Amino acid sequence: MKGKKTIKVEEIKESINDILLNTGNDKTETRQAVMSMLEDILHQTGNYKGFCYLNAFDMEKSREGYSVGINYGNNGEPADMDTRFKNTDRTRVRFF
Repeated sequence: MKGKKTIKVEEIKESINDILLNTGNDKTETRQAVMSMLEDILHQTGNYKGFCYLNAFDMEKSREGYSVGINYGNNGEPADMDTRFKNTDRTRVRFF
């Protein structure tokens, strides 16, 4: 038997955050699956520090997607509660 291989939780988180940012709009189910997996890993290892929704500014860096997790108003602050999550994709997040 070969030696035990390990990977750092931070590396997993970075890889999944990359998927959440850079996958196409049609990959919502994929993003949901990796979000669930990462949340489980972070909680089990005591590394969960929350997440934030990706906004239009964040999504400008995306290679394939443009859907946002939260809408912002003209002043850079979150839009009012009625429009903050209107027509958004709740799988567009970044874990801390």
